[in-house]
Amino acid sequence: MINLIRELHQVLAGRVPELSKKLDTVTTAKEAAAVVREMQEFNHRVMLTGQLLFQAESAALARCVGRMSGHGPRCRGVPGYL
Repeated sequence: MINLIRELHQVLAGRVPELSKKLDTVTTAKEAAAVVREMQEFNHRVMLTGQLLFQAESAALARCVGRMSGHGPRCRGVPGYL
């Protein structure tokens, strides 16, 4: 699940620079406003998925710490941590 959220976050975050480049090519204020609104929407989605990712990673770490304090098996399912 964490990997799916991370992948979504990266895809959404990658869209923002694309839109920024698109902003350089618009010719009217109306087009510029539409691109800026789309950038704001993507930034919002990036923030939301970032928060979900933080929550998921925090929960996985809490489970991991619980297992370690009980001398249980090594932590799994916490990408990039152990």
